[in-house]
Amino acid sequence: MTSLMKRFFILKILILSILATTVVATIAHAEIIDKIAARINREIVTVYDLEQSAVPFLLQEGRNPASLKNEKERPKILLETLNDLINRKLIVQEAKKIELKVDDARLEQWLAFTRQQRKLEEEQFVAMIEEYGVPYEKYKEMVRENLVRIDMVRVKIGSQISVSQADVDRVFLERYGDDGGKEKYITVAHVLIQPASESEADLGEAKQRANVALNKLETGADFAEVAKEMSDGPTGANGGELGTYKRGDLDPDFEKVAYALKENERSKIVKTKFGFHIIKVSGIELREAPNIEERKDRLQMELRATAAERLLKDYTKQLRSRASVDVRYP
Repeated sequence: MTSLMKRFFILKILILSILATTVVATIAHAEIIDKIAARINREIVTVYDLEQSAVPFLLQEGRNPASLKNEKERPKILLETLNDLINRKLIVQEAKKIELKVDDARLEQWLAFTRQQRKLEEEQFVAMIEEYGVPYEKYKEMVRENLVRIDMVRVKIGSQISVSQADVDRVFLERYGDDGGKEKYITVAHVLIQPASESEADLGEAKQRANVALNKLETGADFAEVAKEMSDGPTGANGGELGTYKRGDLDPDFEKVAYALKENERSKIVKTKFGFHIIKVSGIELREAPNIEERKDRLQMELRATAAERLLKDYTKQLRSRASVDVRYP
């Protein structure tokens, strides 16, 4: 064999070795991505599906997606996500049996409502979702499945939902007292500091940042400027403005403090499931409340929604007991 042929032969072996190594690495990566997390009847959920569903799940629960970056919290969150994913898949499978679907028009209507609630343009809303590494189409599909779940409540368990007038009257009296003529609205802003996770270290770091923000305010800094500089989440850009709300619209821990503030008064640090807040009430308004019957109708709807959620959990348990569910994660 000539020297030239030997060099060619060695080069050929090297190229084949590199190609083989690349193929093995690619296959290994694909096996990780496509590893089965669960089998629900005949439907498979891969680890990739699970990881893509984690952020929408946390957003749906009102939790901070940044907690996924915490190595201790991540496995627990993924198991919670998988449980939610299995329940949704079971309900969607049942919906297919009765040909129940949610069309694109209704999905877009719901997404528009969600954007309006957050006071975001469509581009801002999409950017917020994709900022967490989730394709917007994946988020939309999860919303569609949640709408299917709502419809299945109506079809499968709607007739079982019962709220008595006595229940409505009791809750009405607890919430509004004897005087149902006026309703208090507050215009509120906040500085929000979100911990990366619920770990002690991350909570401590977030509380420290909240203390820095509070110190700035107590030494004369403008509230809106501090919010723009330090607040996490989409409201920071507009000075922390949340909008105007009536009682019952806000997180209970947040609302308890906010409703105790006077106009233009600011709170100390308040802890909720969203993080650490410094709250400011910039306006208080007493509005003519809807008539008592309208308010009771609204309250009845709220109580029916609570009852529906309870019955849905029972229905999902029944589906799960009858289904073939094989969980392989972690």
